[in-house]
Amino acid sequence: MSNASPAGADDLRPRHSPNAAPPSIGGLWVALVTPFRDGRCDVESLTRLCEHLDAAGVDGLLVGGTTGEGSLLSHEERLLAVHTAAEAFGDRVIAGAFGPSAQAIAADAHELGAAGARAVAVLPPPYVTLTADEMHAHYTAIANHSDIPVVLYNFLGQTPSPIPTDVALSLGHHPRIIGTKQSRPVLDADFERLICTAPAELPVVVGNPLLMLPAASLGARGAMLAVANVEAAALVPLWRLVADGDWAAARTKYRKLFPMLLAYQGRGPQLKQTLHERGLIASPELRSPLCDAGSAHLTTGVA
Repeated sequence: MSNASPAGADDLRPRHSPNAAPPSIGGLWVALVTPFRDGRCDVESLTRLCEHLDAAGVDGLLVGGTTGEGSLLSHEERLLAVHTAAEAFGDRVIAGAFGPSAQAIAADAHELGAAGARAVAVLPPPYVTLTADEMHAHYTAIANHSDIPVVLYNFLGQTPSPIPTDVALSLGHHPRIIGTKQSRPVLDADFERLICTAPAELPVVVGNPLLMLPAASLGARGAMLAVANVEAAALVPLWRLVADGDWAAARTKYRKLFPMLLAYQGRGPQLKQTLHERGLIASPELRSPLCDAGSAHLTTGVA
């Protein structure tokens, strides 16, 4: 198993042309897990999982995000994961970008782009509470300096200051901001307003599988889901029904999938356990301080 870095420190030429069309974040994307083996990123398992998901028909991968334990990976591991995913998915890879400042995040995006990412998903800063004006300035600076496009990543409860809806709507007109992933627990009035009033150039995608169908009925353009690591074969046909406008069939299928989607909520470690049991990754290992799922795995089937 090779763990060679995909790009050296002096070889950070963007892999994609700056003039290339930005990727579409619509459709069904996978918030990809990062397989480990003996404490290291398992490239062989990651390749096998990416090939499996590509064969299942998913539209793209979010690499090194929350599900991918991105904040617990070293910089080199994140570049390696992105490079490995891009080998299987080509232009359909978005990466989580991190840094203590807008300039640092833009520099991170530069290296992720060289490794194969077509865009970066960026959470609000940790540890600090921002005003709406500060949040707007922060994301504007990232987008202005990044080599590759930016996806606004809102994960309520994970950062001190979520991206306010008015700020997201305003940022949606920036030419380098290509959409927003919204990981929210409920479809409340604020979330509905975002979906219904977002400009065409700001597609909204959901991170909560329980909101996939209701949000799509209001105009959400896709979903980036952790559960798609293990249930892509069921979720891809569901999204195709939505895309085709066959809402009656989509509702029927969604109702059948609902018990499975509910069972996986908040149980991220079980994703790796299930993938391991299916032979897609060599180990269910998580990066400390997260705890392995052990034998407490899910056996919920899908009709």
